[in-house]
Amino acid sequence: MNDLQSYVAMIVFLTTSLIITRLVSRVRKQAQEALSSVSYKVIKAEEQERHRMATELHEDIGQRLTMLALGIERLKTDTLDPSV
Repeated sequence: MNDLQSYVAMIVFLTTSLIITRLVSRVRKQAQEALSSVSYKVIKAEEQERHRMATELHEDIGQRLTMLALGIERLKTDTLDPSV
């Protein structure tokens, strides 16, 4: 009778160990997927920020060049027309 209880205890122990191993494996896989997802989101956010900054810089430079061109044209007009 004692041997039967020992065999049942070993089977229960091995079955429990197998279940725990599978659960740990599943949790590890989910953690890796979550980390991968977070990494992807961080990279995407960085790319969006770079794009925003590039657009802002481009618009700023464009506006400054336009103002400079208008200023040059005004100076030309003022220089050519002394009555102004």
